[in-house]
Amino acid sequence: MNSPHATHPSIELRENAMRFPDGRVTRILAHRVFTPASSQMVLLEGFLTDAECDALIALSSGTLEPARVVSAVTREDSFTTARIGHVGLLFGAEHDLIQRIETRIEALTRWPRSHFQPMQLSYYGMGDGFKLHHDFFDPAIPAYHGALKRQGQRLATLIVYLNDCAGSGNTVFPALDGLFVAPQKGNALFFSYPGTATDPDRRFVHGSTPVSAGHKWIATTWLCARPQDRARRAQRSRD
Repeated sequence: MNSPHATHPSIELRENAMRFPDGRVTRILAHRVFTPASSQMVLLEGFLTDAECDALIALSSGTLEPARVVSAVTREDSFTTARIGHVGLLFGAEHDLIQRIETRIEALTRWPRSHFQPMQLSYYGMGDGFKLHHDFFDPAIPAYHGALKRQGQRLATLIVYLNDCAGSGNTVFPALDGLFVAPQKGNALFFSYPGTATDPDRRFVHGSTPVSAGHKWIATTWLCARPQDRARRAQRSRD
């Protein structure tokens, strides 16, 4: 770990801005810390430049396929109205841009990139969205036990908004007093939900409202308790 005291990914909140090793500066727009679980939610301004957002979208060319959701009962991929959109994976070792972004995430969260799942690019067109869900593997559901043994638990999520999506496509958290985040190009949303080994913080159930005009692009990185298999291979999202 980057810090011998780190037990889960977190952002240092003593300063309202952070300068990364590559010179990029991001500013904390808003944050909340939740007790007793020590969970965080942090909204960051300008985590990526406009050019970096555009380059990520360009890198996703040829990688996108219709989004699937893994059944909590069978652990099989399936198409469902719970999530309508397209997704693709980007692998850090293959692209200087991904390496640079993962270096920022590592510095921001004080968590090693070896514990990051490959970055997922998601595209939502008109009417597309993602119904309420948790990002962690629910230990209360037997079908997830295999994933927990192989991959370890997800501890946090970082979403970067790659374009503006005015008036729609919001990330919503109904269990957190209806909190929502509107997509703004280059901004990032970090939220951690470590809880305990048997009960992650369930307050972070979230979804995205349907896109009502234009389209929406996001890049998502999940930060996990164990090192991840980050080699390129035929695989689909497990979200």
